Amino acid sequence: MKATMTFPKDKEDYQAGMPASDFLQSKSKEQSLLDLCLASVQTVDPSRLRAAAATASPLRPQMLLTLLTYAYTSGHYDSRDIIAATSTDPTLRYICAGTRPLWTDLRRFRRHNREVVAQCLSWVLTRVATLKPAESEECFRAGELSEVSGEVSMRLQAAALMDGVDSE
Repeated sequence: MKATMTFPKDKEDYQAGMPASDFLQSKSKEQSLLDLCLASVQTVDPSRLRAAAATASPLRPQMLLTLLTYAYTSGHYDSRDIIAATSTDPTLRYICAGTRPLWTDLRRFRRHNREVVAQCLSWVLTRVATLKPAESEECFRAGELSEVSGEVSMRLQAAALMDGVDSE
């Protein structure tokens, strides 16, 4: 019988399960990060996702949220660069699932759904921060994550600046 790993629907279930360091070491770095990003989207209240759909049309908000969370956690902030990378990066191609978002779609979604993006980014970075600092930096270029909320703000501000928006 093959064992499968399921992802929690909320933060408390994840903390009670496998430690993030064990989970991340059990898979490739990219797959581990993708799994965390996918799980983070599951923590978002469905009513917030429905509201986010208004700014994501015709794209699915879950896909955009996963894409932005993965990119920002990986250190890619410019929406143009993220979209360009969907042609060469297999993980980003997988996240997009055959769709071709425009860089303006990413910018608009982030601007209108900043709190939801911040929630997912914080969820992932909190788990990454539980790793030993050397592993965290090596795995995801996350650097020192003792202040996750500050790290989230910094990454969202970097994305806004790279997209040519002074502040959001």
